[in-house]
Amino acid sequence: MLPKACDATNISTRLSGQRRRGGELEEATKTEVYGTSEEVVYKAFTAKALVLGLIMGFVWVISQIIMGVIGGYMWTGEAAAAMMVVTYAVFSLLGGKARPEEYGVVYGITETACCAALGYQFAFPSTVYIFIAPQFRKYAEFLPSYMAPASKSVLKAAAKGGPVTWGEWAVPLAFYMILGLVLFMLSVFTILPFRRQVIEVERMPFPVATAAAAVVRITAAKEHPERAKWLWLGLLIGLVWGLLLPDSLLTAMGVKWEGLSTERDFTGRLQKVLPGSALMFPEATPDLVCWFYLIPLEVQITTFIASIFFYVILASIQVKAGWLSYTPDQTYTDYLIESATHGIGYWHLGDGLYLAIGVVPIFIAYRYLKDTLSRIARPQPDEKETEPMPYRYMWLGMAALFLIALGIFVKIGLPAPLTIIMLLMQMGYFHAYMRSIGMGDWMIPHGYQMRAFYDWIFFRTGVYNPNSKIGFITGWGNTIVTEAAAAGGVASMETFRFAFLTGMRPRDMFIAQVIGALFMFTIGLVLVVTLMHKFGGALATMRFMSSYMGEVGERSMRRSFLDWRASSFFGGFLLGAAIIVLRVFAPGFPLSVYGILFGLLIPRYGLLYLVTAIAKYLTLRYGGTKTYESIGVPFAAGLATGGILMVIFTAITVTVRDVGIAEIAGIASTKLLGGIFLVISLVPAIVVTIRAFTRK
Repeated sequence: MLPKACDATNISTRLSGQRRRGGELEEATKTEVYGTSEEVVYKAFTAKALVLGLIMGFVWVISQIIMGVIGGYMWTGEAAAAMMVVTYAVFSLLGGKARPEEYGVVYGITETACCAALGYQFAFPSTVYIFIAPQFRKYAEFLPSYMAPASKSVLKAAAKGGPVTWGEWAVPLAFYMILGLVLFMLSVFTILPFRRQVIEVERMPFPVATAAAAVVRITAAKEHPERAKWLWLGLLIGLVWGLLLPDSLLTAMGVKWEGLSTERDFTGRLQKVLPGSALMFPEATPDLVCWFYLIPLEVQITTFIASIFFYVILASIQVKAGWLSYTPDQTYTDYLIESATHGIGYWHLGDGLYLAIGVVPIFIAYRYLKDTLSRIARPQPDEKETEPMPYRYMWLGMAALFLIALGIFVKIGLPAPLTIIMLLMQMGYFHAYMRSIGMGDWMIPHGYQMRAFYDWIFFRTGVYNPNSKIGFITGWGNTIVTEAAAAGGVASMETFRFAFLTGMRPRDMFIAQVIGALFMFTIGLVLVVTLMHKFGGALATMRFMSSYMGEVGERSMRRSFLDWRASSFFGGFLLGAAIIVLRVFAPGFPLSVYGILFGLLIPRYGLLYLVTAIAKYLTLRYGGTKTYESIGVPFAAGLATGGILMVIFTAITVTVRDVGIAEIAGIASTKLLGGIFLVISLVPAIVVTIRAFTRK
């Protein structure tokens, strides 16, 4: 039985279901994990699991870097979830029965490697670009010389293409490897002490991990075999759906196909009655439908209500009141940005509420926090088996990484007080990102508002001069932390959710996470440098080097923050805190703070949330929990997996085309690859689905 997810802010009801024994928090009921029908020997790091995990990690580091920079295809947990079907196929070919924890090794390495590469693969070369680009050369003197090769010829070769001089890159590469790994692991250790609270007490759903675990449970563990047919049917429909979307594999193959789009813009029709409103139905993809369907109903419904209230009703009221400017015949995006950044400023309000989501639950669960801190001096015997590591080392690791990061930024030239505030605020958002992924698979960092917050404390008050080295490094430093670390805690907790559902030990999953991170921050960065010199880091094919790292530093000096206002930011924080506290004392309060967050920051998806909410409501209303768990979850997991696999196939085909490989064996590369992908995906999916439904 799948654990029932609750809104993570409803913490008091979970804490009341616990009892204290021997100085540790113990749940009054056993942790709900999937049971197995037979006794099996637990062993995660088998030879085949480790080899396949390392291969997957290596492949996905390469894929993330190459497909990300060429086609804009970036992957997080979705890629790891899709790889569970690939892993099942590989393990089946190797023969023998694979354990769920072996799949966990592959999942942990793959997701962590993908998340580690998410932004840092661009941030590091774009920092080097500051030393090259004429418009930023005056700022290069603000940064230490060891952040780029000293030789101008090597810098030119990195930007335009040319031979790699590894001796010149040795020190800069070592610096970026250490910086990236320290910041990423700081994010992981910031989240680590709260694993049990989030995963085992609050039971946050983490829809991607839930879908991946469902695939493994049904295929590898052979549990509830009657559910397999719905998984395979979902997979088949997801593949076909993904194939029929705009810009799909058919388009990449050169087929004249515009695709079936669900995107509809209702903004123009609303302007006569509700001027300034913004409303549209987004492109519905198989994976989005799955993630939305698997989260709590109250989050889905609140997201829909909030998006309509803020961007349709309240936006129009603000226009009529003169708080927002209005120009007829504008687009959805124009009206959305006007509402988001002016008037009340929904993005500013949402960013404050976002921080509350990260910080307030920590203090509401004060008993848990107190218990874990007490274990620094009085560790419990069970910690080595039930946790990734003893709590003592979690807290000490967090402190050590914080001090190392502080030392690095101070050495670069950022004052210690500003660095401390920056790191603490980022750590608060690490928790917020983790929770928003857990309750909706959204991570929405707004770096400008963090820079605005530092400006409000240090520059507007005259403590430091913004038009200086400190001003520039503040913008650069905040961005490098976000790019290197924002997804670290997210990847960690999402993979722990997978481990929880499949019975994998947290310690083993943590080891897999470390392997994935090491892959990216060593092999990955070497690959980035190699590709820059091969294709030219500032040229179109492999455009690793861009101006954005220099621009964020420049914008901090100019104090350009999209009209950020402290009143909206702190108002959002208080609103979020109030809702979280209200749900503690009134658990039946119907609105979800996560739904309000999503309605403020990603209103485009409000109508799609309404559709999935109706689907989930009907499932539960007429089929009950049993139907939801036996049909709904497996079908959604298959749907997402099929859709993601089709996007991966498209990304590979587009990448091969764009790097200049026109033909393979005399056949157009796009048609050959596309044809192979269609055969190896659709044919097995059709066969296994038919067998599943006809098997007696």
